[in-house]
Amino acid sequence: RGEGGIAHHGLVAAREAAKAKAGADNRRAAFVLVDHEISPSQARNLENEVGCEVMDRTMVILEIFHRHARSNAARAQVEIARLRYLAPRLREA
Repeated sequence: RGEGGIAHHGLVAAREAAKAKAGADNRRAAFVLVDHEISPSQARNLENEVGCEVMDRTMVILEIFHRHARSNAARAQVEIARLRYLAPRLREA
C-alpha cells in the first residue's frame, strides 16, 4: 500500500499497544522498532503518539554497528553514517 499504509498500520498498532498497557501492569516500552524505513515526520508523529523513542530498520542497524565498532577507523565510519542518517531528522526537529 505504500508508505502511507505502513505509517497508518504502525499508528494503529501503537494505539492498540497503548490501550493494552493501560489495563496491564504499568510497564512502559523504552522504544518502538519499526520493520520499515520511515520518514522523519512519521517517526516524530509516532513518538508523540506512543511517548517513547521510535527506531526504524536503518537506525537499528546503525546502532548495532555502533556498539560493535572496535577500531578508531570503524568508529569514525559508523559515526559518519549515523550523522548522515540523523541530519534530516535533526533539521525537522
